[in-house]
Amino acid sequence: MEGGAEGRPFFCPIDSPLGRTENPRVHSVVTRRIDRILASEDGLASAAAERIVLDAGEVYFQRAFPHVFDANVVRHPHLEPDQLDGRLDRVRRELVAAGVGHLQLVFDPPPISSRLGVALEQRGFVRDPLLAMVLTGAPKRVAAPEIEVRAVGPEAPFGWYADILDEMTRHEPWYSRAVVREIVGSIASKPKRGPSSCLWR
Repeated sequence: MEGGAEGRPFFCPIDSPLGRTENPRVHSVVTRRIDRILASEDGLASAAAERIVLDAGEVYFQRAFPHVFDANVVRHPHLEPDQLDGRLDRVRRELVAAGVGHLQLVFDPPPISSRLGVALEQRGFVRDPLLAMVLTGAPKRVAAPEIEVRAVGPEAPFGWYADILDEMTRHEPWYSRAVVREIVGSIASKPKRGPSSCLWR
């Protein structure tokens, strides 16, 4: 899992706007919604995926789509600097056995300790924060008249979505047409397992 864009190890602490705004409504919304955000992310990760629970964290993977970062991920990691190498090895072995060539760790709030962050960076991990964004107004449920909205699957083929994603991601360092097709395949496989209720509340 070392070297190259595919093998780049990285960790994703949730970076909420709590420390960067004085807006009391934003503070209130994020505080009340963070558990729902985490539950939604768990629902997305588990759909059409295998899951192994270890003392080091929960390993999710899709063998058919080994190059998709978010389909092959360690969620809720339990890592301490003094036990870091052994626990990283345990989750890494599970991913390698599934044909996965990267290691992504997604942490829950509160922020990880500076000591753990430094220890991960010393091992080649790149910090890639996840943003918890908040819509302060009511969501607009109706599209503008000039915009045609179609559901991928029943109203528009996944091939259209794949072509758009291919065009929009060509500047990314991980880009290849094969990886884009894997991303689309991973996304398409999840609704087949049934919608997760936590995603729509």
